[in-house]
Amino acid sequence: MMQQEFEQRIGHAVSADDYQKIEAVYAFYPSQQDLTKDKVAELYQIFGMRMFDDLLPRAQKSIELDEQIRQAQKALAEL
Repeated sequence: MMQQEFEQRIGHAVSADDYQKIEAVYAFYPSQQDLTKDKVAELYQIFGMRMFDDLLPRAQKSIELDEQIRQAQKALAEL
């Protein structure tokens, strides 16, 4: 989802820093299959940035683990 698309869904602009957090949660939160664009916008409208600040550490851990998996797969392929 692009920042402009998200802002259209919520009806106002957000800072680039806030959008980075929102995008990380949207793209990498472990239950991401349940997080549609509309659901992310709804969560923001109900809870604001506090919700995304709370979810961000888990999304960041998911990003980290995803990178470790890719590195392990690459090492395995090289063997």
